[in-house]
Amino acid sequence: ALDWWLGYGAHKVVDKYHSGAFPINRDQTDQQFVYNLTAQVFRNHSLKAGTDIRRQKLDDVADSFSRGFWNFNRVCGGVTYDTAYAAMLDGCIASFTKGYGPFFLENRMNEANVYLQDDFLRFSTAAYERDAVRPFVLGKFRDLLRATANHPAMMFYLDNYLSTVSVFNQQGVLLRGLNENYGRELLELHTVGVDAGYTQTDVYEAAVCFTGWGIDNLSTGGNFQYRPQNHVNTAKQVFGLSIAANGGKTDGDRLIDYVAAHPLTARRLCYRLAERFVSDNPPTALVDACAATYQQNDGDIKAVMETLISAPEFWEEAFGRSSKIKTPVEYVYSALRGVDAQVSTADTVRTHLTNMGMPLYQCIPPTGYSNRGIDWLNPTSQLTRINFALDLAAGRITGAAVDLPTTIRNMGGVPEDPRSVAVAVDAEILGKRLSAEALNTMSRVATGTTPTLAAKVFGLCLASGPMQVK
Repeated sequence: ALDWWLGYGAHKVVDKYHSGAFPINRDQTDQQFVYNLTAQVFRNHSLKAGTDIRRQKLDDVADSFSRGFWNFNRVCGGVTYDTAYAAMLDGCIASFTKGYGPFFLENRMNEANVYLQDDFLRFSTAAYERDAVRPFVLGKFRDLLRATANHPAMMFYLDNYLSTVSVFNQQGVLLRGLNENYGRELLELHTVGVDAGYTQTDVYEAAVCFTGWGIDNLSTGGNFQYRPQNHVNTAKQVFGLSIAANGGKTDGDRLIDYVAAHPLTARRLCYRLAERFVSDNPPTALVDACAATYQQNDGDIKAVMETLISAPEFWEEAFGRSSKIKTPVEYVYSALRGVDAQVSTADTVRTHLTNMGMPLYQCIPPTGYSNRGIDWLNPTSQLTRINFALDLAAGRITGAAVDLPTTIRNMGGVPEDPRSVAVAVDAEILGKRLSAEALNTMSRVATGTTPTLAAKVFGLCLASGPMQVK
């Protein structure tokens, strides 16, 4: 279960935590909004196909950026394609040895959601993940919150780059002024939560704290810029925090630090993590334990995850009869990893994810995709998953090459023996959760037709109920 969720072998997780072997890579800090999402993947891993093409694409996009934002028009489709392709590579071959797990990174991105297809975000989303999310996924939540707030992608997505002190014309008509989007979502989605008891006045005052936070120039730049002349310099009161007048940009910084440390933020963040990685209805005791760790360790996400992973409730879900349905991303990535797929192009896999209802980086509302497995359980999505599983095992997913005989032998199975294939996949991938009836049924799969016997059995295993849950 941990291998699918966090990208590393379950039996090594605790040792890795205690040894401190989760380095956070902070060496990529430039703010060019071009595709650079998985440079480490290309440097550190050898794939069967596609790496040279992808690397050249990165260079082409970087060159276009250096000549100005408008040049991106000719590579717009390529940028969005490459961003999705890189995420798939990350999901298929990344591990915690890179400092994060692909599903944990995806979870943090989802919690600080931006929408890839929204104009400027086509070019800034990859850098947003690389610079504002990835370096902080196992660090202090305050640092993650600050990084996302100070990134142009978030400023654009929630229109904060338009938020300014009120400006009127000579007739008294408002020309531009406050935009409440970021102030509202900071409280509602990123920290204390919609049921925290804050008021509309708190939302307004929070938004005022971030006036002047924006972007230098969408046409020729793309960097975060604070404009003091656009900031409202009055004193502010936000959800129990008093901020003196004339604080400038530090008004927003102080508010971020305040809500990041708030007990309600600790509880909400820990509830969301437990909801994603343990249960749709996480046990109160587990949430309380994680929230206590959060507050005792200054919002250290790594410490929270250690508490979560060490809890009996986590292991009961991981190795018991889990009923938590995987999200489409979790399902597709785990299937690709299960067959040891070599992903060289993204189009077909991306189409399957879209058909399952979870296109990469394309959740339009700021809520992000649902963490609740039950929300992904519907006939259309399940049929798409079954078809994907059967096609993947049969080698019919363009750009995802599989070598099932080798994979099965590496699992200790015999490709020509249907029961041996089913038993091997059940033991290595499904946690021995296939029923005796299912194993007996797979043992009787017909031979002598296409796809191969091994592909049929492997595909049925990937389409089975145990594969649909964590």
